Amino acid sequence: MAIIGDSSIKKSDLLLKFRCLSACGKVRTGAQPGHEDGWGILSYRNNSPEYLGRSTEPAWKNGEYRLDCEKITNTDRIVLAHLRKTSSGAVSLENTQPLVSGKWSFGHNGTVYSPSFNTGGVQSDSRVVLDKLARAIEESESSIEQAIAKNVGLIHEEILREPDKKGRTYSSLTFMLSDGESLYVLRDFTEEEDYYTMYYFESPSGVVFCQERIWSAPWKPLGNRKLAIVNKDGRIRIETCE
Repeated sequence: MAIIGDSSIKKSDLLLKFRCLSACGKVRTGAQPGHEDGWGILSYRNNSPEYLGRSTEPAWKNGEYRLDCEKITNTDRIVLAHLRKTSSGAVSLENTQPLVSGKWSFGHNGTVYSPSFNTGGVQSDSRVVLDKLARAIEESESSIEQAIAKNVGLIHEEILREPDKKGRTYSSLTFMLSDGESLYVLRDFTEEEDYYTMYYFESPSGVVFCQERIWSAPWKPLGNRKLAIVNKDGRIRIETCE
């Protein structure tokens, strides 16, 4: 889940509702119920990403989760939260999302099967995607928005060129990415459309994104291969990611 700007619903209340998905959230066909392999909550303070809480324990039974939600203040303009269900990489604090690289924070749902995105079970494929994307953005001479769109496309092409031994490339590249100024949310899946979802609802000066509709609100679905961009004004713009 990601929140940017002012929400019509208190941020800590949204995060507490989000916590329930660690026990009862949707899973892939045939998977064991629950997203119990860790959780993280992150906000931006002094222009840098700062963890408000993070653990490898299931959020639904970790008492620190509620306490960490209470750390959120009105000045926390961007908040990212993630409940992990392991598909690649060890269950470790290092792989517990949201992940951070410099000023960038990142939450990903999906599996990249391509061999060069896997590190022998140590780092998650999500970490490899973030490091590639953050490095490419920082080295680009284009605007941040243009660099993100371009390099998401390049990463997509790289993955498609390198299937694994079973011929698989990726299940989903669905992610949330922020630099503390803006929020970028991509929905991109090749498998299980009903699982790799993304919804959002707008307030007058903010947007909430979540992969499940956790609150009674006017949620809208984000389409496949669509990139949502929310800047300082709190307004959402949606582009097709080629």
